[in-house]
Amino acid sequence: MRHLLLMGCLLLGTALQAQQNTIFHETFDNNFLQWMQGNTPDYAAEVRDGAYRLAYKHEQGAWNFWQSVPIHPDTSYYIESRVIPYLDGKRCVYGLIWGVRDLNNYNAFLISNEGKASVVTCQRGVLHRVMPWLQVGDYQSNQRHTIGIRNNQGRLRFYLDNRFLFKTPILPFHGDLLGFFIAGKTRLDVQELRVYQGRAIDLIDSTFEGYERRNLGAAINSPYAELHPLVAHDGQTLYITRKGHPDNIGADKKDDAWVAYRQNNGDWGPLKPMDAPINNAHHNQVIAVSPDNNTLLLGNRYTSDGRAKGKGVSISYRQDDGSWSVPKDLIIEQFYTYNPIHSIHLAASRRLLLLALERNDTHGHLDLYVSFLLPNGHFSQPKNLGPTINTRYIDGTPFLAADGKTLYFSSAGHGGYGSTDIFVSKRLDDTWQNWSKPKNLGPVVNSSRWEAHYSISAFGDKAYFVSTQGQGHIGAEDVYEIVPPPSARPDPILMVKGKTLDANSKQPLRAHLVYTDSATQSEQGRALSNSNNGAYQVVLPPEPTYEILAYSEGYYPTTVSLIVGPIKAPITRYVNLYLTPIEVGQTIAFDEIHFDEESQALHPEHTQDLDRLQQFLKKYPNMQVELQSTTTDQAKQMRDHLIRQGAPPKHITIGPKPAEQAQFTITGLVPSEEPLVYRGNFSPDLSPNDLQAGAVFRLSQAQFEADSAALSQNTQQELVRVAELLQRYPDLVIEVGGHTNGLPAHDYCDALSTRRAQAVAAYLVQLGLPPQQVQHRGYGKRRPVATDHTLQGRQRNQRVELKVVQSSEAP
Repeated sequence: MRHLLLMGCLLLGTALQAQQNTIFHETFDNNFLQWMQGNTPDYAAEVRDGAYRLAYKHEQGAWNFWQSVPIHPDTSYYIESRVIPYLDGKRCVYGLIWGVRDLNNYNAFLISNEGKASVVTCQRGVLHRVMPWLQVGDYQSNQRHTIGIRNNQGRLRFYLDNRFLFKTPILPFHGDLLGFFIAGKTRLDVQELRVYQGRAIDLIDSTFEGYERRNLGAAINSPYAELHPLVAHDGQTLYITRKGHPDNIGADKKDDAWVAYRQNNGDWGPLKPMDAPINNAHHNQVIAVSPDNNTLLLGNRYTSDGRAKGKGVSISYRQDDGSWSVPKDLIIEQFYTYNPIHSIHLAASRRLLLLALERNDTHGHLDLYVSFLLPNGHFSQPKNLGPTINTRYIDGTPFLAADGKTLYFSSAGHGGYGSTDIFVSKRLDDTWQNWSKPKNLGPVVNSSRWEAHYSISAFGDKAYFVSTQGQGHIGAEDVYEIVPPPSARPDPILMVKGKTLDANSKQPLRAHLVYTDSATQSEQGRALSNSNNGAYQVVLPPEPTYEILAYSEGYYPTTVSLIVGPIKAPITRYVNLYLTPIEVGQTIAFDEIHFDEESQALHPEHTQDLDRLQQFLKKYPNMQVELQSTTTDQAKQMRDHLIRQGAPPKHITIGPKPAEQAQFTITGLVPSEEPLVYRGNFSPDLSPNDLQAGAVFRLSQAQFEADSAALSQNTQQELVRVAELLQRYPDLVIEVGGHTNGLPAHDYCDALSTRRAQAVAAYLVQLGLPPQQVQHRGYGKRRPVATDHTLQGRQRNQRVELKVVQSSEAP
């Protein structure tokens, strides 16, 4: 005999009727529940034309077909099925099986072609006949019949065509499987299966009275299955998984990820399939999105070229051109699940996952778990959320709101209107074991059908979920929208929006953001700004103070502090973050360095800026900096702190003049055998004091076409002014240095920079300077003054400089 377990998240639900709820109702209009199908030498099974058509092909033997249906044995219930039997053999039997765990543990209500009925129970493989075969009438084949089992007042009662047959003692539930039994050469068309059960429902404090669920209509829903609606934290993007849609990729039209955007009028635009590499010929689902909208968590895994690699979970990042990167595996340590359907949700902080899995410590078919981000980038072994959340039945589709505390999930184990209703619970501490008692979201959200996959925006003003029935329903599973009442909303949050910008050019740049709790210095989350416009947004639960650190390759990181404190309603703040490019001559102020007013000693608890500079010096080991403060002694204390932390002493100097505040200046990016003093751009008004040996000036107008050493007209005009200055100081000797950016190969850079330096020197000689007064040299890419990771940095490095080799006597 064979069986099929129902995939946990795919159960149908309920309608109030005669003081009881219809917790399961199957009409076989489709095979959404994935009843076992096939045609073998032993059996045939097919969902077709509104019936589950079963057949067993032998005179001897039997077959079972079942699903997981969460009937609670401690409460009264009624199981009813409408069937048409075709009893072709000598001894044909069919019936209902319930409370099934496996082939050795089950209960069965059986009816034969001889007009007899019986009840059996099997425990650990030992069969016991609870009710012997009894004659119950002239039972007719090829006719529709109704069979029923009622648990009420401590007895089981059995019915045929609404006629009471007999009663038995209550039989134990071995498991939560329910289905059909056929034996002998028997065919059975099952037209309907329904389960009623009365259960207490613990509702949210204030219901959705006055609120209505709204079907999102044809722009979002279709005759096909729309599953897993996921609203972005800002409420402007909606991701949905579509199953079997003709526009899905692949021959068998497996699950694909689709996306819709909020329009100016507040409605959703049409749902459109996502491009490769998110969608391929296998199953594809967007299952979580970060608050910055730049990171997606995806179902299943991908190869390096975007093809399907197998089951698991992966992560994708938005690239500079707006497309999505090829998803990479997300590693969860000791990950396994016995259920083929599971759910994974990435929290807004991106530091933890909520999972619905079936594992060794699971209470039922699916339990909810939490997994934490580890220092190596993996996620920890899943930890069960405990018995307040998890039941012996199905608990799935978790969604953790942006406040980090409010959990929405679907469950068959808590009292509800259907087999899986949507519930809400609050986390009470950081153990992830203590939760408020889950509350049912009520009859506006939960219906007599299956509801699951609840997601809500960061502000809590709009929520989305999947249901299989409702006003305006279009397909098998549709997406619905609702405005939740205050009691069903998460705690208020602070959304911080702004842009990450180049501090000099004010141009947008992509940056990473890390936000920490100032009191504990513990990381609370991460974000990534948009590469096109620098826009970012982070979601912060209410805490007294946060620090947001922004960093980008080629820039010195910056930090802002945000005082939040208690808030009564969601709020938005706008903060732009300016990052200073790594360039020689850049001065960067320290914000968090303090000295004692009396002793002028560096305060030991306010050295974070120095510690960050120390880490930066490790990343750029050839960088030299000059420290300045209001006194030389303060600058020396900063230098001593850096050296104690491991900074090389020769890379840190003390500024000759006091400054208005503690700061540092980048004086070099490469090791130099001779001291160089960068004086900025060349000026014809330079004095003899400026023209000391080692002083370096940049020709601001020395610009060349790509792969060319031809002087532009602007360059020639600037060189005329250089020649006039040198003629005033005939003993002054300069070196023309050519420099390139760091992208091409060394040989190319050396040759090009030499040609350009030579062209400049030759033009100065042409203007009347003696050749011995003008030297030239090509340095290639060996002496950068800025990072090559930015366009501005590369432009700064591609330069011509004048270095004073020999100073002149003053006239």
